[in-house]
Amino acid sequence: MVESAPTSVKPPIVAAPEPDENERDARLLELYAWVQDWTETARCVIPDKRLLRRMGIGKRRARAKEPPVVVGPPAPAPQPAANNGTTTSPNHA
Repeated sequence: MVESAPTSVKPPIVAAPEPDENERDARLLELYAWVQDWTETARCVIPDKRLLRRMGIGKRRARAKEPPVVVGPPAPAPQPAANNGTTTSPNHA
């Protein structure tokens, strides 16, 4: 049969020592350098931009906007010719 261990004894809680400010900064700089190196390596090895974006490297660039087409004022509508009481028909010459 299975015997259970006594659970009345709890391990003492030991507080972690506070890291030195300079040591923390040095570790952060090392981490930053490692991430930059890894990112540069990934960009050289992986040619697929979509995959790089999915990995969190790079951003999608917006397409360059085309300059707007400037359109002048509309041309005036042609005026009908005055017929002065005479009618011209394309069939009668």
